[in-house]
Parts: sequence; C-alpha cells; structure tokens
Amino acid sequence: MQESTRRIHDELREKDRAREASIKNVRLLIRVCGDGIRALHREDRKKVAKAIKDAGKHLSDIHRELKDHPDLASSNSITGGMIEYAELKIIHGLILEGRMPTYQEVGVPPVAYLNGVGDAIGEVRRHILNLLRRQDTGEAERYLEVAEEMYDLLMNFDYPRAILGDLRRKQDVARSLLERTRADVTMAVLQKDLSNKLEGSRE
Repeated sequence: MQESTRRIHDELREKDRAREASIKNVRLLIRVCGDGIRALHREDRKKVAKAIKDAGKHLSDIHRELKDHPDLASSNSITGGMIEYAELKIIHGLILEGRMPTYQEVGVPPVAYLNGVGDAIGEVRRHILNLLRRQDTGEAERYLEVAEEMYDLLMNFDYPRAILGDLRRKQDVARSLLERTRADVTMAVLQKDLSNKLEGSRE
C-alpha cells in the first residue's frame, strides 16, 4: 500500500510540474501572439517575424512538456494558447502572404484552428478599417470578401460545444462584425464615388 501511494504521488507531482511549466509557456505564447498581431497592423515585418518565431518556440515547449500528459494537452488553457497562435498565423498569412494557411500548416488541432479563424475575422475588420482610413476602398472590398469566405468556412461546422468549444459564439460575433464592416465599406465606396463625381463635374 505504501509503495503504491508513493508511486501515485510521484506521478501526480510530475503531472503538476508539467502543468505549471505549460501554463507559463501558454502565458508567454498568448503575450507574444498579441504583440505579433499588433505589429502586423503597424506593418512592422521585423517584429512580426520575431513574434512568430518566439510563438513557435513556446508552442514546441508546450508540446514537449505535455507529451506524456494528453489529458492536460486538451485542457481549455492549452487550447486557448493554440487558438491565439492560430489567429496570429492566419492573419500573417492573409495580410503578408495573401493566402489563408491550412490547419496543417498552422500546426494546431482542427478545433483550435477554427476558433482561431473566428477570432481572426475581428482582426481582418481592423485591417479593413485601416485601409478605409487610407481611402483604399479597393483593398478594403477585397478583404471584406476574404472575411465573408472565412465566415462561410466557420458556418460549415455545426457540432456540439463539447467538440467545438466556443465556436458557436464566435460564429455569432463574426456575423455581427461582418454586417458592421459591410456597412462601413459600402459607405466609404459611396462617399468616394460621390467625391469623384463632384471632382469630375468641376472639370
């Protein structure tokens, strides 16, 4: 009995150590991903590249710490870090590479990827607003189409919360963001057309 108790303690202590180490790396991962997304919107490619490299390292550290603890690897906190990483990689692909990376390319489980897509729609809206401030309505319209395709992708998945996590709420948020963004882009295009017509009538 004593030997069995000792072994249980040893296993639980190791599990707790791995959990603490992974939580530390998740916090670092989330912070780095946030920095990377902000750098993307500032068009600071150097900082974006560093953020992606650092985030990849933290994600690898998490995988290494939890390779013998699959029950911890599927916890909400770990999944949350992977969602942040997916969001960064997706936004990086869309804005700097002009393409949407697959979940295999991102290197996270499908559910983390889908939730990352849901969060990334908000960042695409932010990018569109930046484009509208520069009066680049053509690019804004193009990214609106991208956001709509991302939303359509999310709506292909209708599984219970136990499988998809918070995705249903993110689908609702994405729909609301798209409606607002579509209105913003439409208004900007109409204003630009009106301005062009007024300038043309003065010539």
